[in-house]
Order: sequence, then C-alpha cells, then structure tokens
Amino acid sequence: MLLKIKLIFLLLILSFNVNAVIYDQLAIDIIPNNDEICIQPDNTGYEEKTFLAAIINNQLQKIPNNFPKPNNDESCFTLGSSDIYAGVGKDIDDIVKNKTYARIFDATPIQLPQPTKEWTIMVYMLGSDLESHDKAASKDIMEMLAGTSNSADSINVILTTGSSERLGWETLKRIYIQNGQQYVLEDLGEKKMHNPKTLSDFVISAKQQFPAKHYALILWSHGGGSSGFGDGKDHMTLRELQQAYTTIADKGKLDLVAYDACFMGAIEVAEITKIVANSMVGSVEIIPTSGFDYKYLMQQLIRNPHLELGELIKTGYIESSKDDKTQITISVTDLTQLDSFDNQLKPFAETFKKLLESQGLKEYQALSDGLINSPVYPLIETGKLDNFGSGNIRIDFYSFLKNIGEKLSLDVEPLLSHITEMVKYGNFSINIGSDESYLHLLPRSYRDIRDGLIAYDKRKQQDGYIPRSKNTCYKGYTCADAQWLELPADEILGIEAYFGQLSENNREDIYLIDKEFYQNKEDLPVYGKDACQYQICVDEDTCQNITLTKKNEQLLANIKLNGSDAILSFCQNENEIWSSCGVTSQILGGWGRYDRLYLNDKIVPISLHSQTQKLQSQLEDELIVAKEEPVYLNTSCDINKAMISVGYYSSNQKLKFERLCDKGDCVCEDNSYDPGCQELNTKAGVYLKK
Repeated sequence: MLLKIKLIFLLLILSFNVNAVIYDQLAIDIIPNNDEICIQPDNTGYEEKTFLAAIINNQLQKIPNNFPKPNNDESCFTLGSSDIYAGVGKDIDDIVKNKTYARIFDATPIQLPQPTKEWTIMVYMLGSDLESHDKAASKDIMEMLAGTSNSADSINVILTTGSSERLGWETLKRIYIQNGQQYVLEDLGEKKMHNPKTLSDFVISAKQQFPAKHYALILWSHGGGSSGFGDGKDHMTLRELQQAYTTIADKGKLDLVAYDACFMGAIEVAEITKIVANSMVGSVEIIPTSGFDYKYLMQQLIRNPHLELGELIKTGYIESSKDDKTQITISVTDLTQLDSFDNQLKPFAETFKKLLESQGLKEYQALSDGLINSPVYPLIETGKLDNFGSGNIRIDFYSFLKNIGEKLSLDVEPLLSHITEMVKYGNFSINIGSDESYLHLLPRSYRDIRDGLIAYDKRKQQDGYIPRSKNTCYKGYTCADAQWLELPADEILGIEAYFGQLSENNREDIYLIDKEFYQNKEDLPVYGKDACQYQICVDEDTCQNITLTKKNEQLLANIKLNGSDAILSFCQNENEIWSSCGVTSQILGGWGRYDRLYLNDKIVPISLHSQTQKLQSQLEDELIVAKEEPVYLNTSCDINKAMISVGYYSSNQKLKFERLCDKGDCVCEDNSYDPGCQELNTKAGVYLKK
C-alpha cells in the first residue's frame, strides 16, 4: 500500500548519530492514503532546510518540491515504491557529504504475523497536551527508534498513538518499530482512546500479529491513581481500565503492565491491574516529562531478553532523571501476592472501622499524628488531613499502616512485612480522599478503611478538634516527607546527628558525626550537604574509609597509629582541603602529647556503621605515610544514597537512633522546588516538644 507522509519539525540541530539527528528533528507521521508524500514545518527561520531523497541509479538524489514553501504550506509529490530518506543541511550536496540523512520510509512490507520472539512490548500512547505542547511522546518514540537498532530477532515494539491536537496525532495509528525504523501498519481514523475496546483491541491484535514468549503493556499519558489514566479529553476511569483488562485477560494474561504516567503506583490501580498482569510498574509521585528511558530499556532487553523488565524500567528511570527535581519513586509490584494481602487487610480494616466508629474513642491527636506524619503524594503537599472534602489525598500506605498501628495499638506487622515483600524498589499509596467512585471495584476492606476515617472525621469536626499539625511538621512544610522527629524536650539530655551513605545491604555507613547538634531551642534542622563519604588518603591512589567527628573548627577521627589507639585531627586550609594537622596517641593507658605524623607511620582508620539501631566499628585496611605532606581527606557525595540519622539520649542515658532519610530524600538540591528547602534550606530535623 502506498502511503501519505507528513513530516513535522522539532528543529533541534544536533551533530551526533545520524538517526538521532533526523529523528530528533522530525516527528514522523505516516498515514496510509493515496500516492503522495507531504511535509509541513512546525517553525521557520532556520538556515538549515529539510530535503527528501530516494536512491536512484544507486545514488541518493533529491526529490523535487523540497520545502519550506511560502506561508508554511505543505509540499506534496508523488510517492513511488522507493525507500525515502530525510536529511538536514544547506543543500542536498551538503547533506550527502556530511551524511546527515536517514531513511524515514522503508518500502519493504512487514510480513504478518511475525515469528515468535522473546518479548512483545505494547505502548498505548495517549498523546494529550504532553505531545501537543512538549512533543514528549515523539521524543519517547525517538528513544525507541534509537534503542531498537538490532531488534529484529529478539523483541517486538508495537505502538498505538493518538489523542492529541498536534498534526499527525488526531487519528489513531498502529505503529511497528524495528531496527531503528517505524512502520505505520494502519490508520484507524478518529477513535476515543478512553474507550475500553480501543485498548483491548490493540493488545489482542498485537498478541496475534506479534506473538512472543512474554508480553508487556505500557500506558503512556497523564495519570491520577484512583481517578484513572489519561487527560480530560480522553480519560480512562478505573472502571474502564477494568473492562479493558477483563477482555484482554480472557485471551491470556500479560507478564507486566507499566504506567508511564503520574500517581499510578497506587494499591487501587494494582487491584485493577492484577486482572490482566502478574507484575506492575508505577510511580506514587509525579513522573518527569521525560518519563521512562526507552532507549536504555530496549537496548538492555535486546542484549539480554531474560532480564527482569520492571527492574530495567526502574534502573533506566533513575539514570535518565538524575538532573530532574522530581522524586524517584518508581516501584515494581508483584501482583500475584495481592490476593493474600487482601485476605490479611480484611480483618485489620474491619477492626479499624469498628474502633473509629466507637463513640468512646477520642484518640484524635493519636490518629492525627499518624496521618500527618505519613507522606502524601506529591511530596510537595502536606500530610495534614483537615477533612474529606478535598479531592484525592494519596497517602503512603506503608507509613499509614505503621503509624496508625502504633498510635491505636493495632497489629500491623504482618501487613507491613507483606508490603515489603510485594512492593520492590519504591513506595505504594492509598487514596483516602473524598472520591468514592472506584470503591465498588475493590475488596470491601477499602470501604471499611474509608468509612472509619469518615466516622473519625465527623466526630472530630463536631467536637471542634484541630490537629496540632504545626507542632508535628515544622512550619507545615516538611510533614509530607515525614523527616522531622518529634521528641519530648523535658526528657532529652543530648542529641547527635549522623551523616553518611546507605550501602547496598541496607547498612548505614556513618562518615560524619555532629555531637554538638543539640541546642537549647525548639527546632533543630539538619543539612544534608554533609551526608557524604569521607576517606583518608596518603596519596591520590591510596585511600580508606573513615568516620569523623565535628569539633569546633576541626574534624577528629579515631584511628590505630603504629598499633596504638590515637585521635587524628584535620584542619581546613585556604583551598578548603581537609588535611591532617595533628595526632594524639594513647601511651600506657594515657594520652600522649599533640604531635604530627611521620614518614612510615602506619595508620589503620576506623569506620562506624549502624545496623539494627546499634553502632558497630570496623578497622579498615592499613595505610603507610609515604610523603612529608600531610595526609588529607577525600569527599564523595552521592545524593541518591545520602543517609541522615539522629541519636538521642533520654533520662535513661541510653543512645537511641532514628533514621531521617536514607536515599537523599531529605537533602535540599540547588534550586529545589520544595518550599521547605526554599525557606529553611533543609527538609529534616528534630522538633523538641515542650
């Protein structure tokens, strides 16, 4: 079938890989039609022009009627059976010389059905304003093209695109991506993408035409968790998703459903998704416009189709979002465990409802603290629950159960353990807001939890009770992050801050201790810039981990020096480098004089770790002083591993630990949008309640 092609400029002039050059400048829309190809610019005024060419007599030759034409009109011409190339440059000779062209139409027809492969990845791209304003969907398609250069024998990538006002997205298209090329299989005209049948037809057809050992469905657009998927024009409720998933499941379940959309990492979404899939990927938070890293995903899956797809999405998302201010909260949920979780949730929900409906219960503050101190998504919002008259309140489900269990003396440990086992890599949310339209789709437990909260809320309003939110969450800014620890001021003898990095085995590696953290005031903020890895170095290639303690203008470290205990001091020079400025050794049970290090001195650094809320010390490898210059400290900061804890002594004089954060989530980044960072320059600390 001959095709009509419209080319839409992104006009980003790049200079690397040829395919990347073309596809980063052209959003390509192929519409099965009569014998013509048309191109139309999004913008004008650039020196470079786009030219179309075909291979004629074994040479790349320009097709007449290049553009731009006056008044942004379309340029059209007859399309033959040749492959079509697009190039960007001053003229066709310049394009050929610099090889800045790539094939955009392959005249070779796709044979259907395709042979069975390892994976078929189906992407349902509801373009919305994300495409019309930001060209976000087209950019992700370009990532897919870049990532599938060797995909012919391993994976299939099938797209359904539409639901956007941008030229080329007004109609529904089925697209096949293979070997860095896209093939429009059919144009289905103007169809509503929120229609359950549109989604189920796509998946069933893709499975028939592109059989595979494993199937994954990615839903791409806006998201709202319990309120559904898509935008205002094409919005799928949970009910509509349920209808589509039920139809799909009749033909066989999928391995995974992933939501490249905001707020879909919710238990309500998981309850619907378990109909059709064994695993789910979603975020409780806002997803960056860049979304999943499709290039990374496709490349990794092609290299090793046996990799766990959900973990690949998570890893690629973290890598591609390093410079994004959005919280990284992608989770992978094992949906095969959800039924057994529901069985455990049922008795808790029933008890919770009866307890809160009891007229004798007046635990207002206990319940309020439990709700206020649980993260609410997006985290920029506060966790304060005034009443049920305000839309969706997406609260962290694990924190909700843990806090409520502690405040109301309910046994929630089995539920917490189940969530930890079922949800990998991130968080899980539950909606406790005013919306109840989806509740009839879920197990009874969810209505019981909501009914209990409503009963509590009504009685609280009748009694005129106002939660003490400002005393729990400093200035109302950081309560959503649940990283301000409240302690009774009259029982606290001392507080210390511990900064470090979280290791892979969930061990807190402590590198810096601030023993002077405690001050006689109500709020004690901690700043995350010190949550780094510190190493002592005798030269630039020989370093070992070390734990330091702040003392006035110096940093002190416990070490072994030539076999004896010693304290090594570091001072900061005018270049802000910390270097050794003295050492005090223990001799015959007493402390010697303040001295310096000498050549061939043997240093064994000591590092501290915290596991199960206990400090453990470790001797690092021996270092030998080999130069007259002082030894110095090397600092490495990974914000994604930043760990901050506080240790405090109460009247029993036993040191207790509380972790404030362990993944950089209480570290203020430069130009952070978080209001706590903007006003306080911190997202964590201790509040002393008087």
